[in-house]
Amino acid sequence: MPIVNLYEVPQTQTCVRGGQGMCLGATAFGPEAFKSKIMGVGMTIIPPGCSIGSHNHGNEEEIYLVMEGEGIADLDGQQQRVKKGDVMVNVPGGTHGLMNDQPEDLVIFAFAVSAD
Repeated sequence: MPIVNLYEVPQTQTCVRGGQGMCLGATAFGPEAFKSKIMGVGMTIIPPGCSIGSHNHGNEEEIYLVMEGEGIADLDGQQQRVKKGDVMVNVPGGTHGLMNDQPEDLVIFAFAVSAD
C-alpha cells in the first residue's frame, strides 16, 4: 500500500452529515484499499462556526483524532469539549457529531471500521 500525505490529497468542500456550513475533506484510502473491514481513512477540516452533523453509522465504529483546534463533540446526546490530541470512539449504533465553536480550524483524522 502506498504512503499518502493527507495534506497533499485533493480536498473537497461539502456539508457533512447535514451539519452547519461547509467543511473540507481529504480521503487517503477508501474501503477498496484494505483487506480488513476498514471502510476509509481521511481528514476533515471544520472551519469556525461549521460542524459535522449528528449521525450514526449503523454497524460501524468511527474513530476521530483531533489534530488541531478545539470544539464540542456530541456523543449520544452528551456534549463534551474536545481539543488537540483527543480521540473520540464513535460506537456502532451510537450518534455523534462535532462542532467548531472556536476562531481557528478544527482538524480531525478519521477512520471507520465495519463491525460486521
